[in-house]
Amino acid sequence: MEELEARARRARRRTVVIVLGGLVAGAVLGWGLPHTEASIRGLQAVGWALAVAGLGGTFSLVVTTTGLASHLRVPLQSLRPRDSRFLRRSVDSVQLIAPADSEMAQRAFDYARITLVYQPLALAQFLLLYAGLLGPQLADLFDHDGFDLTFSRVFCSTIVIVAVIFAVVWTRKIRGARGYVRAIERQRTTV
Repeated sequence: MEELEARARRARRRTVVIVLGGLVAGAVLGWGLPHTEASIRGLQAVGWALAVAGLGGTFSLVVTTTGLASHLRVPLQSLRPRDSRFLRRSVDSVQLIAPADSEMAQRAFDYARITLVYQPLALAQFLLLYAGLLGPQLADLFDHDGFDLTFSRVFCSTIVIVAVIFAVVWTRKIRGARGYVRAIERQRTTV
């Protein structure tokens, strides 16, 4: 488990550097690109900064999240689908599995600990990807062309709505896993 946490810490540090560099490089690139209206140049710079930083950060996290996802499946291996759903729901809703010393309870604890390492990185990767997709559309939001304006508004609205929904769902999963781990640790210290 410590190896997975160390890998996640390295990925976070690497991604922060890549995102900050991408913000600067994207802003310089966006400012340097020609645009028909000078008033949109700042918005274009922000959009390109989001695009370069978001996509760079996403690709920085891909290898780590892919590796962690395979570890997330280990506690669920050889379980029937019904038992696997029960285990995941127990962790998400912080319902401890009884008896506490059973194999299923240990699997749930392992699943919750790995979820605490994996899920924040997956959420960050997802949000960075959406920022990267949203960025190039920012300047077109205020364009006067009918199709570009309509497409950009629909696309940006859809991206923001989906990002908010998934962020809420994944944040609840993280909160559930954190609560499950804390509950198990409290239970182990009282015994």
